[in-house]
Amino acid sequence: MQGRAAGVSNQCCRPRNKPHCQGSVDRPSWRKYPAIYKRENEDTNSGINFRVIRYADVFLMIAEVENETSGPAASLPYINQVRARADVDMPPYPTAQFPTGSQEEMRLAIIHERRVELAG
Repeated sequence: MQGRAAGVSNQCCRPRNKPHCQGSVDRPSWRKYPAIYKRENEDTNSGINFRVIRYADVFLMIAEVENETSGPAASLPYINQVRARADVDMPPYPTAQFPTGSQEEMRLAIIHERRVELAG
């Protein structure tokens, strides 16, 4: 079944204009979102809720886990990676306003960073 979507026969996919076709031999498609395979270009202007996650959010989630399991010292590099990007001019933690010596202080710093980074 090389080059073919799983569970799709060649007869269905060869004429690409058949409305009942569930895939393509040229590109993969998902049965969960049945309208995607009919389009030539990916478009997010549809009724389908595409999942989008920001890389900074991943770092902040890791920082939360590290803070709760290993303490604030283990989570500090992750939260500072979010601030270390070239287009962000922010000092690394700990700062005067947000010390990170205890788990509770690190929690507050992570909450603050999540608000600043992901608010809009």
